[in-house]
Amino acid sequence: MEDTSSAQDMNLFRAPAAARAAKTLDRALFARTVPSAAVSVRENKLLSKYRKELELTKELFILQNYQQVAPDPDPALAAKGNKCLVLKTHIKPHEPSSWSPELQAASKMGDLKVVPYNINIDYSLWSYVDVMRSILPEELQGEIPSGFNTAGHVAHLNLRDQYLPYKHIIAQVIIDKNPGIKTFDYAKVYWNSKLGTEHQRITALFQPGEVVADVMAGIGPFAVPAGKKGVFVWANDKNPASYRYLTDIIQRNKVGEFVRPFNVDGHGFIRQACDEVLA
Repeated sequence: MEDTSSAQDMNLFRAPAAARAAKTLDRALFARTVPSAAVSVRENKLLSKYRKELELTKELFILQNYQQVAPDPDPALAAKGNKCLVLKTHIKPHEPSSWSPELQAASKMGDLKVVPYNINIDYSLWSYVDVMRSILPEELQGEIPSGFNTAGHVAHLNLRDQYLPYKHIIAQVIIDKNPGIKTFDYAKVYWNSKLGTEHQRITALFQPGEVVADVMAGIGPFAVPAGKKGVFVWANDKNPASYRYLTDIIQRNKVGEFVRPFNVDGHGFIRQACDEVLA
């Protein structure tokens, strides 16, 4: 029975068909009100006890970031500070046969009262993966793009060709679910997400006060972490898009005192760096 109820809950929280294969993000499609049930608790001091019991009986509603303890749905009781515990959607307020023996016993004692309750779901409660499962076509759900690297406040993804039509919506959902991250058109800059460990290894070799010249710095996966360590870095990239994002990342991470960006040809940069650093 528990497996069935869990499956029912999952189905209830899927976005409608209108979201499938969408190329733009409509957050309103992920908002809904689901009729369910809650237990009105006689005294708030009993909340902890019955929360544990309902977790054991698997009747407590569980959704990431959703508050299971809520104001009592009765306005008069809520005004007094009374709380309730939100139950799974297969629990019916007026059907004791859908309650566990423990819940039935607590109801007979008068500690709990099973009452109707509306579960309000909005986009903020959905995880990145759940949103993408609702949007991507069935044939693309085997390997939903989820791994990304960051340099400062910028996220970088390498997408397979079949996911490129959805790159903008993927980027938007990542921004929504990861506050502080800014994505960009990864097609314009060089980024190899498999080099993350190598970036860390090389950066660990640098010591504060040293001077490093990065000829092809990209968007700063070496330069910015090194700057945070107090290493003086001359970071160059001939690609205007990479240079633009590099400059932005330097500012956002407040390492301008240590990291100086350049947008010139690599050969000329090497000569300039040698002349000025060794002068």
